[in-house]
Amino acid sequence: MAVGSSCPAPRLSNVPSGDAFNESRQSKSVAEITETEGREPPKAPQISSSIFGHVPGFTHFISQRNPSNPDKIFASALFASGHGYALFYPETMLQLDDDFRKTRGITIGDVGVLTPRNQFTFAFNMFLPADHPYNKGNTPESFLPLSPLQESEICTTPDYFPPGYVIASKGVNVVRHSQNPLHITFNSSERRGAFMLLPEGATRHDISPSTTRVLEYLRDNAVSWGLHFAQHIRFSAANGSPYVVTGVDKTSSCANLAFPIRPPSVMMSATYQNGSLDTMERMSIAREAEADKTLSPIPKNLCAFMRGIRIGLGRNEWIENVDERTEARTVYTEIFVDTPRLRLPFLNISIWGKDEQVLSLNEKSFFIKHAFHPSDVAAQIMLCLVTIFAGSRRRNRGLGRRFCLVHLLSGSI
Repeated sequence: MAVGSSCPAPRLSNVPSGDAFNESRQSKSVAEITETEGREPPKAPQISSSIFGHVPGFTHFISQRNPSNPDKIFASALFASGHGYALFYPETMLQLDDDFRKTRGITIGDVGVLTPRNQFTFAFNMFLPADHPYNKGNTPESFLPLSPLQESEICTTPDYFPPGYVIASKGVNVVRHSQNPLHITFNSSERRGAFMLLPEGATRHDISPSTTRVLEYLRDNAVSWGLHFAQHIRFSAANGSPYVVTGVDKTSSCANLAFPIRPPSVMMSATYQNGSLDTMERMSIAREAEADKTLSPIPKNLCAFMRGIRIGLGRNEWIENVDERTEARTVYTEIFVDTPRLRLPFLNISIWGKDEQVLSLNEKSFFIKHAFHPSDVAAQIMLCLVTIFAGSRRRNRGLGRRFCLVHLLSGSI
């Protein structure tokens, strides 16, 4: 792997400096409008909220039912850190030999889905042949692997997160008492939140932004892969679920904590000392993971953050190929409502309070929990907008209606 990255390593500090979405470059408008001499510039198209609707197969959203789901709290609270998708369970979920999990872990090129507990389930790797032991029986029909990445196509930054680094959500106070041995205390009066501690630091790996062949390959295979995950008996995944990993932050040790909504009188309090993270109250949920220290060298097989691309199918593509199952299976995601009223225009509904269910759900449906991921919102908006701009992008009309690739947060989520 080539050493180098466009992102400098963060400084060791109590709380990371950035807590907002980190865009790598300015996004281009869908249709560029220029002024012509002697003519008034055309007005921008007016987008009515009525064009937004639930796209078949995608998860529905309901207000939070179980306030103590640490995995969802963890992923949503740390998403704004700009590092990608935070994993409360950094181990790989798959039915393979222990050696795979103990030494490899989640890696660039892995394709899978997030479980209802926000764990990544490996299906196959796009750089390995269909008959490889890791891929056998899980690849789409007519699967052809992409040729492996060259060293120049991977950006690797050793110790991108230095040892003892903390990534925390808004309002978490971090007090560093000593670095060696590592002793840190945490507290917060926020209603909910999370933090991640990396005692051994973490190394960042990303596909180089100058490499275009990966995105071209995904465009060629997006529809067949989306249908594969929807129809495969092992996955039966919702629309927008396939996750292609394009970047990872790997470590040998991490300590995670999530705290749910709590009474104002209860403050989150925790201490990391003597190699252990302990909560000082009963509502917070802590989890630690470590690589197998009997191996030499100790592998960095744990994935703290992952970045990638998710594949969503258009309305017609889903209805024609998968929609026969939707009446029996309604997939839903719980979302936290931190304001009295949250407007979701793409679903054309409003959620009031914590316990009101979204009106668009079928009362007779069999509800299936779905992982939290912001791309489930972004993909539906993108697919709905295709209809508006199809006229100005005729050459991409068929492509846009069939699928979308959601690729955000410094190019990745």
